[in-house]
Amino acid sequence: MERGREKMSNLKQRIIDSGDVPRRKLHVCKGDAGNADYLYDNLPSGTLFHTVQKAMAASRPFDEVIVWPGEYYDAGTINIPYEGMVLRGAIWGKGPGLAAAELWQYYYGTNVPVVTVAAKDVEIYGLQVLPYADVTAIGIAVGTGVETKYCYIHDNYLRAVAAANMPTLISVGTAGSYDAQMCMIEDNYFRQGGCQTGDAAQIYLGQATGTTIRGNNFLLPGNSTNWNSINAGTAIVQRIVIQSNLFMAFEVGGCLVIDDGTGGTTDGHLYIDDNHFIGFTGNANCFDYNADNAGINYLNGVAITS
Repeated sequence: MERGREKMSNLKQRIIDSGDVPRRKLHVCKGDAGNADYLYDNLPSGTLFHTVQKAMAASRPFDEVIVWPGEYYDAGTINIPYEGMVLRGAIWGKGPGLAAAELWQYYYGTNVPVVTVAAKDVEIYGLQVLPYADVTAIGIAVGTGVETKYCYIHDNYLRAVAAANMPTLISVGTAGSYDAQMCMIEDNYFRQGGCQTGDAAQIYLGQATGTTIRGNNFLLPGNSTNWNSINAGTAIVQRIVIQSNLFMAFEVGGCLVIDDGTGGTTDGHLYIDDNHFIGFTGNANCFDYNADNAGINYLNGVAITS
């Protein structure tokens, strides 16, 4: 699970080490936070902001925006505008309890994506993301009409709060646009979300060619096939790898965990291997088994073979 991180980090480090692109660190801290005075006293002038949007407005390519613990209710979408940028929590680790920097649109916000990625080679990690409570809402939107290859999203806690109107937590690409390719979604925690009234899912793949979804933990509510962890939408031949994830049923288990959409499961559309499904009603609730798309996957510890 470290391969994607190592590849992306090594690429960025080679560019930075060349001296052609200086790496800047921009910090975001709430004005009333206990560490605000310390940061003011110890950070270079002009590198501390009170909202993530203001830090992004001051950014340039390859900058790193570091968000300190707290709840942030930015008025509108946080847009990552430049190539090679990093948006991350200042304090983070494995597991949702360590994602102490929280980016909200739920409760005080509006129905816009919490974060949009509008550049390539972007990395997002160590954050808690809470989208607006609506089936059309999105947590992190990758590919918004701008080329966004090689986006790396890892070690975040993405969740929905309301019991109804569950949003999409990550959306990758728009069908027919090829605006988001070869992304890596790895080692994240997904809690709730994904009521597919329209195109909602915990991860919705509009046109995510070459994307890998690996090592994530999904807790999926609902008891009908309208609830999805991963929905492949309408685009064909996306060549998505879904590998070594854990999917857990929150309720009775009548969801459809991986929906191949209308693109079909053959001809390299989806590759599904080494995933574990816990608590779902039957094999058909996990994914549409096909010899062209399935390696060895497990429902409650038993291999899925049909």
